[in-house]
Amino acid sequence: MKKFYSVSLFFLTLIFSLQAQEKYYFQSEFSKEEFAKRRSQIFDQIGNNAIAVIQGASGIPGFSVFRQSNSFYYLTGIETPRAYLLLNGRNKRATLYLPHRDEGMENNQGKVLSAEDAELVKKLMGVEQVKGIEFLSADLVGTGLIKPPAPVLYTEFSPAEIGND
Repeated sequence: MKKFYSVSLFFLTLIFSLQAQEKYYFQSEFSKEEFAKRRSQIFDQIGNNAIAVIQGASGIPGFSVFRQSNSFYYLTGIETPRAYLLLNGRNKRATLYLPHRDEGMENNQGKVLSAEDAELVKKLMGVEQVKGIEFLSADLVGTGLIKPPAPVLYTEFSPAEIGND
């Protein structure tokens, strides 16, 4: 009987740990409509002949809890390091650029939303496009987005606020 309980406890622990590993970290305080409203306010401020590029926080070396930059989190709710958000005032579209899946990091820290989760990210935060980080420069230069007549480009001037040092 004792062996039965030990085996049962082992399988229950295994099932719960597998379920926990499949859960992606994404905030639950705000709706995708709230994020869309916040981005819409940015579109209203920058106008039709401008783009805004918002950089998320870079990763933290060593084993520390990652914290996204305030402005990036405010507009997306995404807690993925090295992400970018492009807000195109011409067509009022938001494109999120995410790094690709890093299985080694996820094995240690849990699931992180990545470029491979594009459809899930669109559903969670209501952006029009999600792409791999390697497409950011191609979208800015290759598509003519910043070619003459060049739009006004908005970026942040000060370093990101990412928590206590």
